Amino acid sequence: MRRIVLLFVLFFLLLAVMSFSMATAQEPAVTLPPTGFSPTPTPGPLPQSIFLEPIDPQTIDTPLVPAGGNAGGDLCQNAAEVTFLNTAVGGVTPNVQAFTHDNSDPVLSCMWPGASRPNGYRTVWYKFTPVTNAVVTINSDTSNYDTVVGVFTPSDEANACLTLQPVACNDDFNGFTSQVTFTAVQDQTYYVVIADWSAASSGQMTLNIFMQPQPGEEKWELVDNNPGGQVTHHDTVAAGEYIYIVGGQDDASSAPTRSNRLMRYHPPTNSWATMAQIPGMGVSDLTAVHINGLIYVPGGDTGAPGVFDGTHRVYHINGNFWSFLPSPPAAVGWAQAVAAADGSGYYLTGGITEKPVLDPDVDGRVETYFYDIVNNSWLPRPNMSAGRYGHMIARIGNQICVAGGVNGSVLLGSGECLAPFANSWQPIGNLNIPRFGAGSAVGPDGNWYIFGGMSVNANGQQAPVSSTEVYNPATGQWSVLNVPYDLRDPNTVFARAYPAGEFWGTHLYAFGGNHHVPSLDEFQVVPLVQRLYVPHEKQFIPLIRRSGASDFDDHMGAARGLPPNFWYGGNFNSTYDFYDFYFFDLSAFSGVTIQLDDIPAGSNYDLYVFGSSKLLWGSSVNPGNLAETVGLSLSPGRYYVLVQRLYGPSDGSGYQVVVLR
Repeated sequence: MRRIVLLFVLFFLLLAVMSFSMATAQEPAVTLPPTGFSPTPTPGPLPQSIFLEPIDPQTIDTPLVPAGGNAGGDLCQNAAEVTFLNTAVGGVTPNVQAFTHDNSDPVLSCMWPGASRPNGYRTVWYKFTPVTNAVVTINSDTSNYDTVVGVFTPSDEANACLTLQPVACNDDFNGFTSQVTFTAVQDQTYYVVIADWSAASSGQMTLNIFMQPQPGEEKWELVDNNPGGQVTHHDTVAAGEYIYIVGGQDDASSAPTRSNRLMRYHPPTNSWATMAQIPGMGVSDLTAVHINGLIYVPGGDTGAPGVFDGTHRVYHINGNFWSFLPSPPAAVGWAQAVAAADGSGYYLTGGITEKPVLDPDVDGRVETYFYDIVNNSWLPRPNMSAGRYGHMIARIGNQICVAGGVNGSVLLGSGECLAPFANSWQPIGNLNIPRFGAGSAVGPDGNWYIFGGMSVNANGQQAPVSSTEVYNPATGQWSVLNVPYDLRDPNTVFARAYPAGEFWGTHLYAFGGNHHVPSLDEFQVVPLVQRLYVPHEKQFIPLIRRSGASDFDDHMGAARGLPPNFWYGGNFNSTYDFYDFYFFDLSAFSGVTIQLDDIPAGSNYDLYVFGSSKLLWGSSVNPGNLAETVGLSLSPGRYYVLVQRLYGPSDGSGYQVVVLR
């Protein structure tokens, strides 16, 4: 009978162990503890603040803190300025013990529960304004105290530190250091605060801050360079199997060399042909439209002082020659044209008739005209609600739509559409980023894509835009695609203005344009041909950000349960894995012993025990691979065990840890 009872006891004990193991999925197998060891309760130490030995950066494959970084500012008003162009930057503040906190410090909503001040202590401040969109990662990996990282943008630049709005926040990403990854928007100022979680930290607290902007996986593919050379302020049309690049200029000077080239590009074979030259000395800031084998080019800029050109040119694709048609009602440049849905003619919208361009006193035109092919004549159509030039145009279904552009001193973000036979234009949603001089095309998904162009930054200066925006006619809304869809030059983060492009199949092709090179403080024209794949399903896969290369138990929030009185086999599974967290619960006052053993030769691991409010109750920091032991008397509650790898290989890094009660 006793044997049967004993078998039932062992059976239910085994079931209990198996149930706990299933509740803590992916845990390695456990082994029974050594027999005859039973700890007795002993008075434990008072809890301490967190102050850990920092990880040696030399043990990490890639340097986390570039040399020569700046120290941060003590207050938001004195935030240290950070400048980077796709290059990691860092900062070292040797001792933040003397740093203060301020009543205006923002609340850090991500702080681990139990913090006595939700704004943190000893705050250190940085700020930066990216010159292009980027995915920015900020971490404090090799700092030696409990950091919390927050990122904010001001809603009022004049009172920036009093109007901070949260963007990203993290407490405990890797051990007690933190990391955030977020999408930074071009020309937006960001404030970064690194706070100490604990009020009672002591000793020399070293902050190492590391910032890395990355464009993200580039979705625009470089396919070729224009054999005709660099070109900007041009236009493109799609006709049959070809895309034609019309006119433009070769440089971005105040007196540019205008082009009379007509280049034909064949996307399937990535081949080029030079077609009949545009009559005259060259034309830029033009618009072109294809209808039934003819390419119409009304107006543009031929370089004449004070005025634009009134010539109406037409290229005959089959015969490879140019001829002339009746001039538009006004000689315009920076206008936009689009073909009617029925092919009976095309609409010419806006533009300007006088120079200089981009002058606050020069307004865009509101007029819209229709060139009637059958009658070879120009007909007036309803005026737009706003004058505009340098805008973008598209035909969406049977409607023609315009967006953006410039009118006098106003940079426009508004859009409007005109339906056939309608008496007025109707407003549509506003661009997220007002711009002019951008590329524009309607995709096979029926959406309107706008890429590149020029806008105005926070300092009131004109600057190229990298973002690609999409207008969805079904929702009437514009959305900015993620950073990988930004139009940039390959191997740089330079945004581009005045590109032009067309869809061919499921790819959007972008040709030329000019970018600003900050190191030279000049605009350069490029010969690039890039393409972007656009799926039919009208949805883009969002940018996927990895949480990091480290193991999933690297902070208290991801701790794994430790069953009492069973040895647990753990390991560090990557070069970047330095912290393994566990937890155990006590339902009554108890004496416990936490042991760490079987540390590999050539390694040094330490052992720490924390309460649920991140207070350190005990530690064992023996040198090398000597076993670590912490004995404590603890009240009811949850406690966390940290195994820290100071050095030693991650390959063959197994160890055993146990909570004995």
